[in-house]
Amino acid sequence: MSKENPLQPTENALTFMLRLENNQELAGECEKTDLEGRLEIAKNMDLEISESELRRTITMWDYAGGWHKWLSYGRIDQASDDLPDLFPDFQVTEGDKKDFNENGFLILRNVASKEEIEKYRPVVRNCLELYNTQYSHEKEQGAFLQTKNLRMRNPAARKFTTAPRFGKIAADLLGVDSVRIYHDQALYKEAGGSKTAWHQDKLYYPLDTDKVVTIWLPLVHVKREMGTMHFAKASHKKGYLGFQPIGEEAEDHFTEHIQKQGFEIFESPDLNVGDATVHHGWVLHGAPPNLTESNREALVIAYYPDGTRLLSPVNVYQERVLKYMYRELNPGDLANGSTNHVAYP
Repeated sequence: MSKENPLQPTENALTFMLRLENNQELAGECEKTDLEGRLEIAKNMDLEISESELRRTITMWDYAGGWHKWLSYGRIDQASDDLPDLFPDFQVTEGDKKDFNENGFLILRNVASKEEIEKYRPVVRNCLELYNTQYSHEKEQGAFLQTKNLRMRNPAARKFTTAPRFGKIAADLLGVDSVRIYHDQALYKEAGGSKTAWHQDKLYYPLDTDKVVTIWLPLVHVKREMGTMHFAKASHKKGYLGFQPIGEEAEDHFTEHIQKQGFEIFESPDLNVGDATVHHGWVLHGAPPNLTESNREALVIAYYPDGTRLLSPVNVYQERVLKYMYRELNPGDLANGSTNHVAYP
């Protein structure tokens, strides 16, 4: 028997999601019931789907961010008025820009105050609890608890993830006037979680630019034992290093490559609440296991310059991004998808 392809959604689940997108009456009906009720509605449409199949399909294919809500009772009705504004008042220095361009990463202290993060942490946690697509008994040891595109979930999450303070940091480091969000995600590495293999983020992005930057913002005090980020210094200058999706093969491949190239490994120090790491889309990075009894909680936001155009996909991941994130857009078009919000100015 052939092994099931984890990237392949079930036809029924994908069909159900597309019908929900295009049928407001059906969507309204499904919003009034729970997950079990939605699966029953699908069954009555001759689309029998298991919860596991639906979760897998949404996890792998919901690049636009609109499908995750069907895994819960609907969107969280959470107000944003009482949450702090994160104004673009953090100053990136010329030294910061030089270090980022030279090394491909940066540690920034006090990007946000402890009080600001403590206000927003429950917002992220609520999204994770409602929209996380994995069961605890389904996760492999070390797997992330993950929720993508929090900005699509509710106004409170959108206020945090699209904050101009973070967008300005990205624009300043990329040397551009304006940036868009590629995606955002909550990533919780659970207690005892295994290492994160070496990888390059830009492998997955069908964007006609090398100017991609990711901000990794811890929501708790992250000690080294929890698995702080590791970077291969200056590896971004080599650009694309081959089709190596994150996993064991990539770990072995890039470990050997790092040794051959003589890249220095930088191990991030302890990070306080409000600190951040920032890294270039091509820099090799990973993280050791979480050896503590606490979750390593982080918000991750990736940015690219406004005005960037789409490339023709060169791998299956980029094909999915083009089809499901940049809907109705084609290679050569401006990468201004409806969900790729301008984050600064």
